[in-house]
Amino acid sequence: MIAGIDPPASAPRDFAGLRVLIFGLGAFGGGAGAARFFAARGARVSITDQRTERELAAGIAALADCDIAAWRLGEHREEDVRGADWLVVNPAVAPQSRFLAVAREAGVRVVTEVGLLLAWCRSRHIGAVTGSNGKSTTTKLAHDMLRASGFAVHMGGNIGGSLLPEVDRIEPEHRVVLELSSFQLERFDAAAPLPHAVAITQFAPNHLDWHGDEDAYLRAKERILAPRAAPDAAGTAVLPAGAREYSRWRSLTARAVVPFAGGSRPAGGVGYEAESAAGSRSGDLWLAAPVGETITRILPAAELALRGEAGRAATACAAGLALALGSAPVAIAAAAREFRALPHRQEPVARARGISFVNDSKATTPEATACALEAFAPNVILLAGGSSKGASFARLGAEIARRARAAVAYG
Repeated sequence: MIAGIDPPASAPRDFAGLRVLIFGLGAFGGGAGAARFFAARGARVSITDQRTERELAAGIAALADCDIAAWRLGEHREEDVRGADWLVVNPAVAPQSRFLAVAREAGVRVVTEVGLLLAWCRSRHIGAVTGSNGKSTTTKLAHDMLRASGFAVHMGGNIGGSLLPEVDRIEPEHRVVLELSSFQLERFDAAAPLPHAVAITQFAPNHLDWHGDEDAYLRAKERILAPRAAPDAAGTAVLPAGAREYSRWRSLTARAVVPFAGGSRPAGGVGYEAESAAGSRSGDLWLAAPVGETITRILPAAELALRGEAGRAATACAAGLALALGSAPVAIAAAAREFRALPHRQEPVARARGISFVNDSKATTPEATACALEAFAPNVILLAGGSSKGASFARLGAEIARRARAAVAYG
Protein backbone atom coordinates (compact mmCIF):
# COMPACT_ATOMS: atom_id res chain seq x y z
CA MET A 1 0.00 0.00 0.00
CA ILE A 2 1.06 3.58 -0.49
CA ALA A 3 2.91 4.91 2.53
CA GLY A 4 0.72 6.84 4.92
CA ILE A 5 -2.66 5.16 4.40
CA ASP A 6 -4.51 3.92 7.45
CA PRO A 7 -7.41 1.56 6.65
CA PRO A 8 -9.68 0.41 9.47
CA ALA A 9 -8.32 -2.61 11.36
CA SER A 10 -11.20 -4.79 10.15
CA ALA A 11 -13.50 -4.72 7.15
CA PRO A 12 -16.52 -2.59 8.12
CA ARG A 13 -19.93 -3.95 7.18
CA ASP A 14 -21.27 -0.52 6.36
CA PHE A 15 -19.63 2.12 4.15
CA ALA A 16 -22.85 4.07 3.67
CA GLY A 17 -22.12 7.53 2.30
CA LEU A 18 -18.42 6.86 1.62
CA ARG A 19 -17.41 8.17 -1.81
CA VAL A 20 -15.11 5.57 -3.37
CA LEU A 21 -13.38 6.12 -6.71
CA ILE A 22 -11.96 3.05 -8.47
CA PHE A 23 -8.99 4.62 -10.20
CA GLY A 24 -8.42 2.19 -13.06
CA LEU A 25 -10.83 -0.70 -13.56
CA GLY A 26 -8.00 -2.87 -14.86
CA ALA A 27 -7.97 -6.20 -16.65
CA PHE A 28 -7.19 -8.63 -13.81
CA GLY A 29 -10.33 -8.23 -11.71
CA GLY A 30 -8.97 -6.17 -8.83
CA GLY A 31 -10.84 -3.00 -9.72
CA ALA A 32 -14.09 -4.87 -10.35
CA GLY A 33 -13.71 -6.77 -7.09
CA ALA A 34 -13.14 -3.59 -5.12
CA ALA A 35 -16.13 -1.93 -6.80
CA ARG A 36 -18.36 -4.87 -5.89
CA PHE A 37 -17.05 -4.98 -2.32
CA PHE A 38 -17.70 -1.31 -1.57
CA ALA A 39 -21.02 -1.13 -3.44
CA ALA A 40 -22.35 -4.11 -1.46
CA ARG A 41 -21.57 -2.20 1.73
CA GLY A 42 -23.42 0.94 0.73
CA ALA A 43 -20.60 3.13 -0.59
CA ARG A 44 -21.15 5.48 -3.52
CA VAL A 45 -18.82 3.88 -6.07
CA SER A 46 -17.52 5.61 -9.18
CA ILE A 47 -15.09 4.23 -11.74
CA THR A 48 -12.57 6.03 -13.92
CA ASP A 49 -10.24 4.52 -16.51
CA GLN A 50 -8.22 5.92 -19.40
CA ARG A 51 -9.35 3.11 -21.64
CA THR A 52 -12.57 3.32 -23.62
CA GLU A 53 -15.88 1.59 -23.08
CA ARG A 54 -15.09 -0.75 -25.97
CA GLU A 55 -11.72 -1.68 -24.50
CA LEU A 56 -13.26 -2.35 -21.08
CA ALA A 57 -16.37 -4.15 -22.36
CA ALA A 58 -15.71 -7.37 -20.42
CA GLY A 59 -15.06 -5.57 -17.12
CA ILE A 60 -18.11 -3.35 -17.54
CA ALA A 61 -20.31 -6.36 -18.32
CA ALA A 62 -19.05 -8.11 -15.17
CA LEU A 63 -20.40 -5.20 -13.11
CA ALA A 64 -23.79 -5.03 -14.81
CA ASP A 65 -25.55 -6.13 -11.61
CA CYS A 66 -23.56 -3.77 -9.40
CA ASP A 67 -24.72 -0.31 -8.32
CA ILE A 68 -22.11 2.00 -9.87
CA ALA A 69 -22.90 5.68 -9.33
CA ALA A 70 -20.77 7.09 -12.17
CA TRP A 71 -18.39 6.07 -14.96
CA ARG A 72 -15.61 8.16 -16.48
CA LEU A 73 -13.97 6.32 -19.37
CA GLY A 74 -11.32 7.41 -21.85
CA GLU A 75 -9.79 9.89 -19.40
CA HIS A 76 -9.22 10.85 -15.77
CA ARG A 77 -10.33 14.19 -14.33
CA GLU A 78 -9.04 15.98 -11.26
CA GLU A 79 -12.52 16.86 -10.05
CA ASP A 80 -13.39 13.15 -9.79
CA VAL A 81 -10.33 12.55 -7.63
CA ARG A 82 -10.95 15.57 -5.42
CA GLY A 83 -14.57 14.50 -4.93
CA ALA A 84 -13.65 11.10 -3.49
CA ASP A 85 -13.13 10.04 0.12
CA TRP A 86 -11.20 6.90 -0.83
CA LEU A 87 -9.22 6.28 -4.03
CA VAL A 88 -8.66 2.60 -4.90
CA VAL A 89 -5.65 2.86 -7.21
CA ASN A 90 -5.02 0.23 -9.88
CA PRO A 91 -1.54 -1.39 -9.68
CA ALA A 92 -0.67 -0.30 -13.23
CA VAL A 93 -1.02 3.41 -12.38
CA ALA A 94 2.51 4.82 -12.33
CA PRO A 95 3.70 6.20 -8.95
CA GLN A 96 4.44 9.57 -10.57
CA SER A 97 0.85 10.01 -11.79
CA ARG A 98 -0.23 13.59 -11.12
CA PHE A 99 -3.65 12.32 -10.04
CA LEU A 100 -2.09 10.58 -7.02
CA ALA A 101 -0.51 13.89 -6.04
CA VAL A 102 -3.92 15.54 -6.43
CA ALA A 103 -5.46 12.91 -4.14
CA ARG A 104 -2.88 13.48 -1.42
CA GLU A 105 -3.26 17.24 -1.63
CA ALA A 106 -7.02 16.87 -1.29
CA GLY A 107 -6.74 14.58 1.73
CA VAL A 108 -8.19 11.58 -0.14
CA ARG A 109 -7.29 8.21 1.40
CA VAL A 110 -5.37 6.24 -1.25
CA VAL A 111 -5.64 2.45 -0.95
CA THR A 112 -5.12 -0.66 -3.08
CA GLU A 113 -7.33 -3.70 -3.48
CA VAL A 114 -4.66 -6.17 -2.40
CA GLY A 115 -3.57 -3.93 0.47
CA LEU A 116 -7.10 -3.86 1.85
CA LEU A 117 -7.35 -7.62 1.46
CA LEU A 118 -4.18 -8.19 3.48
CA ALA A 119 -5.30 -5.70 6.13
CA TRP A 120 -8.71 -7.31 6.55
CA CYS A 121 -8.19 -11.00 5.78
CA ARG A 122 -8.54 -13.21 8.90
CA SER A 123 -6.53 -16.13 7.54
CA ARG A 124 -3.41 -16.97 9.54
CA HIS A 125 -1.99 -18.87 6.55
CA ILE A 126 -1.42 -16.49 3.65
CA GLY A 127 1.20 -17.22 0.99
CA ALA A 128 2.36 -14.93 -1.80
CA VAL A 129 4.42 -15.42 -4.93
CA THR A 130 6.34 -12.82 -6.91
CA GLY A 131 9.17 -12.89 -9.45
CA SER A 132 9.90 -11.82 -13.00
CA ASN A 133 8.71 -15.10 -14.53
CA GLY A 134 6.71 -18.12 -13.43
CA LYS A 135 4.53 -16.34 -10.86
CA SER A 136 1.15 -17.56 -12.07
CA THR A 137 2.20 -21.17 -12.60
CA THR A 138 3.85 -21.32 -9.17
CA THR A 139 0.83 -19.68 -7.53
CA LYS A 140 -1.61 -22.16 -9.09
CA LEU A 141 0.65 -25.10 -8.25
CA ALA A 142 0.88 -24.06 -4.60
CA HIS A 143 -2.90 -23.61 -4.55
CA ASP A 144 -3.41 -27.12 -5.96
CA MET A 145 -0.94 -28.65 -3.47
CA LEU A 146 -2.78 -27.06 -0.54
CA ARG A 147 -6.18 -28.05 -1.88
CA ALA A 148 -4.97 -31.65 -2.34
CA SER A 149 -4.00 -31.53 1.36
CA GLY A 150 -7.65 -30.94 2.25
CA PHE A 151 -7.51 -27.24 3.04
CA ALA A 152 -10.06 -24.64 1.97
CA VAL A 153 -7.92 -22.51 -0.36
CA HIS A 154 -8.51 -19.07 -1.90
CA MET A 155 -6.39 -17.76 -4.80
CA GLY A 156 -6.16 -14.21 -6.12
CA GLY A 157 -3.99 -11.21 -6.85
CA ASN A 158 -2.23 -10.67 -10.15
CA ILE A 159 -3.30 -14.10 -11.39
CA GLY A 160 -6.76 -12.62 -11.88
CA GLY A 161 -9.85 -12.18 -9.77
CA SER A 162 -10.28 -10.33 -6.50
CA LEU A 163 -10.64 -11.94 -3.09
CA LEU A 164 -11.84 -8.72 -1.48
CA PRO A 165 -15.57 -9.51 -1.97
CA GLU A 166 -14.90 -12.88 -0.25
CA VAL A 167 -12.99 -11.48 2.72
CA ASP A 168 -15.80 -12.15 5.22
CA ARG A 169 -15.93 -15.81 4.12
CA ILE A 170 -12.20 -16.46 4.58
CA GLU A 171 -11.77 -18.20 7.95
CA PRO A 172 -8.62 -18.09 10.11
CA GLU A 173 -7.63 -21.68 9.15
CA HIS A 174 -8.29 -21.23 5.43
CA ARG A 175 -5.26 -20.97 3.15
CA VAL A 176 -4.81 -17.99 0.83
CA VAL A 177 -2.35 -17.86 -2.09
CA LEU A 178 -1.69 -14.56 -3.87
CA GLU A 179 0.32 -13.67 -6.94
CA LEU A 180 1.87 -10.23 -6.45
CA SER A 181 3.36 -8.13 -9.24
CA SER A 182 6.07 -5.52 -8.85
CA PHE A 183 3.37 -2.90 -9.48
CA GLN A 184 1.41 -4.16 -6.47
CA LEU A 185 4.50 -4.49 -4.29
CA GLU A 186 5.64 -0.97 -5.18
CA ARG A 187 2.76 0.33 -3.08
CA PHE A 188 3.35 -1.82 -0.01
CA ASP A 189 4.17 0.23 3.05
CA ALA A 190 6.76 -1.17 5.48
CA ALA A 191 4.15 -1.25 8.25
CA ALA A 192 1.46 -3.00 6.16
CA PRO A 193 0.44 -6.58 7.00
CA LEU A 194 2.34 -9.07 4.86
CA PRO A 195 1.76 -12.74 4.00
CA HIS A 196 3.01 -15.43 6.36
CA ALA A 197 5.00 -17.27 3.68
CA VAL A 198 6.43 -15.68 0.53
CA ALA A 199 8.30 -16.87 -2.54
CA ILE A 200 10.35 -15.21 -5.26
CA THR A 201 10.48 -17.38 -8.38
CA GLN A 202 13.46 -15.60 -9.96
CA PHE A 203 14.61 -12.13 -10.97
CA ALA A 204 15.42 -10.61 -14.35
CA PRO A 205 15.06 -7.02 -15.61
CA ASN A 206 11.46 -6.25 -16.56
CA HIS A 207 9.01 -3.35 -16.59
CA LEU A 208 11.89 -0.88 -16.66
CA ASP A 209 9.66 1.50 -18.61
CA TRP A 210 7.37 1.66 -15.54
CA HIS A 211 9.84 1.46 -12.64
CA GLY A 212 12.49 3.64 -14.26
CA ASP A 213 15.52 1.36 -13.83
CA GLU A 214 16.52 -2.15 -12.76
CA ASP A 215 17.36 -1.14 -9.19
CA ALA A 216 13.89 0.32 -8.63
CA TYR A 217 12.30 -2.83 -10.04
CA LEU A 218 14.46 -5.01 -7.77
CA ARG A 219 13.61 -2.94 -4.69
CA ALA A 220 9.89 -3.31 -5.45
CA LYS A 221 10.23 -7.10 -5.54
CA GLU A 222 12.21 -7.08 -2.30
CA ARG A 223 9.37 -5.47 -0.37
CA ILE A 224 7.85 -8.93 -0.06
CA LEU A 225 10.78 -10.06 2.11
CA ALA A 226 9.96 -7.85 5.08
CA PRO A 227 8.89 -9.79 8.18
CA ARG A 228 5.14 -10.13 8.55
CA ALA A 229 3.52 -7.55 10.79
CA ALA A 230 2.68 -9.95 13.62
CA PRO A 231 4.33 -10.51 16.99
CA ASP A 232 4.50 -14.32 16.85
CA ALA A 233 6.66 -15.06 13.80
CA ALA A 234 8.80 -13.53 11.09
CA GLY A 235 7.48 -16.00 8.51
CA THR A 236 9.11 -17.97 5.69
CA ALA A 237 10.80 -16.90 2.45
CA VAL A 238 11.24 -19.44 -0.37
CA LEU A 239 14.10 -18.15 -2.54
CA PRO A 240 15.90 -19.30 -5.74
CA ALA A 241 19.29 -20.61 -4.64
CA GLY A 242 20.90 -19.96 -8.02
CA ALA A 243 19.89 -16.30 -8.28
CA ARG A 244 22.69 -13.77 -8.19
CA GLU A 245 20.57 -11.81 -5.70
CA TYR A 246 20.19 -14.79 -3.32
CA SER A 247 22.81 -13.68 -0.78
CA ARG A 248 21.44 -10.13 -0.83
CA TRP A 249 17.90 -11.39 -0.20
CA ARG A 250 19.01 -13.58 2.69
CA SER A 251 20.67 -10.58 4.31
CA LEU A 252 17.58 -8.41 3.83
CA THR A 253 15.02 -10.66 5.46
CA ALA A 254 14.37 -11.84 9.00
CA ARG A 255 12.21 -14.67 7.64
CA ALA A 256 13.31 -18.28 7.76
CA VAL A 257 14.82 -18.90 4.31
CA VAL A 258 14.05 -22.05 2.31
CA PRO A 259 16.18 -22.20 -0.87
CA PHE A 260 14.97 -24.03 -3.97
CA ALA A 261 16.44 -25.02 -7.35
CA GLY A 262 15.41 -26.80 -10.54
CA GLY A 263 18.62 -28.73 -11.16
CA SER A 264 19.78 -29.80 -7.70
CA ARG A 265 18.71 -29.67 -4.06
CA PRO A 266 20.33 -26.83 -2.10
CA ALA A 267 21.25 -27.61 1.50
CA GLY A 268 18.17 -27.40 3.71
CA GLY A 269 15.97 -26.57 0.76
CA VAL A 270 13.70 -27.97 -1.96
CA GLY A 271 15.06 -29.39 -5.20
CA TYR A 272 16.15 -32.58 -6.93
CA GLU A 273 18.31 -35.52 -5.90
CA ALA A 274 19.59 -38.45 -7.95
CA GLU A 275 17.18 -41.35 -7.68
CA SER A 276 20.06 -43.76 -7.18
CA ALA A 277 20.51 -42.21 -3.74
CA ALA A 278 17.03 -43.49 -2.90
CA GLY A 279 17.98 -47.03 -3.91
CA SER A 280 16.29 -46.97 -7.32
CA ARG A 281 17.67 -46.99 -10.82
CA SER A 282 20.31 -44.34 -11.42
CA GLY A 283 19.99 -41.40 -13.76
CA ASP A 284 16.58 -40.15 -12.64
CA LEU A 285 15.82 -37.34 -10.22
CA TRP A 286 13.44 -37.01 -7.30
CA LEU A 287 11.79 -33.86 -6.02
CA ALA A 288 12.95 -33.72 -2.40
CA ALA A 289 12.26 -31.34 0.47
CA PRO A 290 12.91 -30.95 4.19
CA VAL A 291 9.95 -32.25 6.17
CA GLY A 292 10.57 -31.93 9.89
CA GLU A 293 14.08 -33.17 10.64
CA THR A 294 14.47 -35.30 7.51
CA ILE A 295 14.70 -34.85 3.75
CA THR A 296 11.68 -36.47 2.09
CA ARG A 297 11.69 -37.62 -1.53
CA ILE A 298 8.30 -36.62 -2.93
CA LEU A 299 8.09 -37.95 -6.51
CA PRO A 300 10.32 -38.68 -9.51
CA ALA A 301 11.03 -35.64 -11.64
CA ALA A 302 10.01 -37.68 -14.69
CA GLU A 303 6.43 -37.62 -13.39
CA LEU A 304 6.20 -33.84 -13.08
CA ALA A 305 3.61 -32.24 -15.31
CA LEU A 306 5.87 -29.27 -16.08
CA ARG A 307 8.78 -29.60 -18.52
CA GLY A 308 12.38 -28.44 -18.42
CA GLU A 309 14.50 -27.00 -15.64
CA ALA A 310 12.21 -23.97 -15.29
CA GLY A 311 9.25 -26.32 -14.78
CA ARG A 312 11.17 -28.25 -12.14
CA ALA A 313 12.12 -24.98 -10.42
CA ALA A 314 8.49 -23.80 -10.39
CA THR A 315 7.40 -27.11 -8.86
CA ALA A 316 10.13 -26.91 -6.20
CA CYS A 317 9.23 -23.31 -5.36
CA ALA A 318 5.52 -24.14 -5.09
CA ALA A 319 6.34 -27.15 -2.92
CA GLY A 320 8.40 -25.00 -0.56
CA LEU A 321 5.57 -22.51 -0.19
CA ALA A 322 2.93 -25.23 0.22
CA LEU A 323 5.01 -26.99 2.89
CA ALA A 324 5.37 -23.70 4.79
CA LEU A 325 1.57 -23.43 4.78
CA GLY A 326 1.03 -26.99 6.00
CA SER A 327 0.75 -29.11 2.86
CA ALA A 328 1.57 -32.83 3.00
CA PRO A 329 4.21 -34.43 0.72
CA VAL A 330 1.72 -36.92 -0.71
CA ALA A 331 -0.59 -34.06 -1.69
CA ILE A 332 2.31 -32.13 -3.22
CA ALA A 333 3.16 -35.19 -5.31
CA ALA A 334 -0.41 -35.60 -6.55
CA ALA A 335 -0.77 -31.94 -7.51
CA ALA A 336 2.64 -31.81 -9.26
CA ARG A 337 1.76 -34.92 -11.24
CA GLU A 338 -1.73 -33.80 -12.27
CA PHE A 339 -1.10 -30.12 -12.93
CA ARG A 340 -2.37 -28.69 -16.22
CA ALA A 341 -0.75 -25.68 -17.86
CA LEU A 342 -2.49 -22.36 -17.36
CA PRO A 343 -3.81 -20.60 -20.48
CA HIS A 344 -1.03 -18.98 -22.55
CA ARG A 345 1.74 -20.58 -20.42
CA GLN A 346 3.37 -23.46 -22.32
CA GLU A 347 -0.19 -24.50 -23.08
CA PRO A 348 -0.62 -27.34 -25.62
CA VAL A 349 -3.30 -26.16 -28.05
CA ALA A 350 -3.17 -28.48 -31.07
CA ARG A 351 -1.32 -31.27 -32.83
CA ALA A 352 -1.40 -31.75 -36.61
CA ARG A 353 0.80 -33.73 -39.01
CA GLY A 354 3.09 -34.69 -36.17
CA ILE A 355 3.62 -31.08 -35.07
CA SER A 356 2.67 -29.86 -31.60
CA PHE A 357 1.53 -26.24 -31.22
CA VAL A 358 2.20 -24.62 -27.84
CA ASN A 359 0.80 -21.27 -26.73
CA ASP A 360 3.33 -19.52 -24.50
CA SER A 361 2.20 -15.96 -25.15
CA LYS A 362 2.50 -15.08 -21.46
CA ALA A 363 6.27 -15.44 -21.88
CA THR A 364 6.64 -11.68 -22.07
CA THR A 365 10.32 -11.50 -21.10
CA PRO A 366 13.43 -12.83 -22.87
CA GLU A 367 14.13 -15.09 -19.88
CA ALA A 368 10.68 -16.70 -20.00
CA THR A 369 11.03 -17.39 -23.71
CA ALA A 370 14.48 -18.89 -23.15
CA CYS A 371 12.96 -21.24 -20.56
CA ALA A 372 10.36 -22.43 -23.07
CA LEU A 373 13.06 -23.05 -25.66
CA GLU A 374 14.97 -25.19 -23.15
CA ALA A 375 11.83 -27.15 -22.27
CA PHE A 376 10.94 -28.03 -25.88
CA ALA A 377 14.35 -28.16 -27.60
CA PRO A 378 15.69 -29.23 -30.01
CA ASN A 379 12.82 -29.39 -32.50
CA VAL A 380 11.41 -25.90 -31.95
CA ILE A 381 10.12 -23.27 -34.36
CA LEU A 382 9.71 -20.02 -32.44
CA LEU A 383 7.12 -17.37 -33.31
CA ALA A 384 7.87 -14.27 -31.24
CA GLY A 385 7.22 -10.54 -31.08
CA GLY A 386 6.22 -7.72 -28.75
CA SER A 387 7.58 -4.85 -26.72
CA SER A 388 11.02 -5.01 -25.09
CA LYS A 389 9.86 -3.06 -21.98
CA GLY A 390 13.46 -1.87 -21.75
CA ALA A 391 15.01 -5.37 -21.54
CA SER A 392 17.94 -6.74 -23.55
CA PHE A 393 17.48 -9.52 -26.12
CA ALA A 394 21.15 -10.59 -26.07
CA ARG A 395 20.66 -13.80 -24.08
CA LEU A 396 17.49 -14.69 -25.98
CA GLY A 397 19.29 -14.36 -29.29
CA ALA A 398 21.94 -16.81 -28.11
CA GLU A 399 19.27 -19.24 -26.87
CA ILE A 400 17.40 -19.08 -30.17
CA ALA A 401 20.59 -19.84 -32.07
CA ARG A 402 21.36 -22.72 -29.73
CA ARG A 403 17.97 -24.38 -29.35
CA ALA A 404 15.57 -23.43 -32.17
CA ARG A 405 15.33 -24.88 -35.68
CA ALA A 406 13.89 -21.60 -36.94
CA ALA A 407 12.50 -18.32 -35.61
CA VAL A 408 9.86 -15.97 -36.98
CA ALA A 409 10.05 -12.49 -35.45
CA TYR A 410 7.17 -10.02 -35.81
CA GLY A 411 5.71 -6.91 -34.22
